[in-house]
Amino acid sequence: RQLDLSTLFQQSIYQIMMIVSEFDTKKLVAEFPGLAITRSSPYAIDVINKGMSKLKGIEKLGQLYGFTMDQVMAFGDSRNDVEMLAGVKYSVAMGNSSKKVKQVARYVTSSNNEDGIYQAALHFGLLDEE
Repeated sequence: RQLDLSTLFQQSIYQIMMIVSEFDTKKLVAEFPGLAITRSSPYAIDVINKGMSKLKGIEKLGQLYGFTMDQVMAFGDSRNDVEMLAGVKYSVAMGNSSKKVKQVARYVTSSNNEDGIYQAALHFGLLDEE
């Protein structure tokens, strides 16, 4: 099935990822004050509506499905994950995370290339080692 871009652009957009230099990021932040712009890697940014975030999305799902932030485990590795990791009870920084992410998270696991999510699940008793 062929993608029709005109139809796609009429849909709601919740997040945009852009490949942008740090210099150009500063210009975008100044030019679009109604957007929240965070660096997700040395090469890319995430763009969402100001006042929204990964944590806000988890909170909305919690309201819908009846769970609290004390029941949530979240994994992150870059600046765009800091607020989310600070707001949930079981926050896990991947081993390849930035220093700031590791400081905020309650647990640091191995890297994303070294079964970090599996290692964290073992650590928190979600899986039995076999």
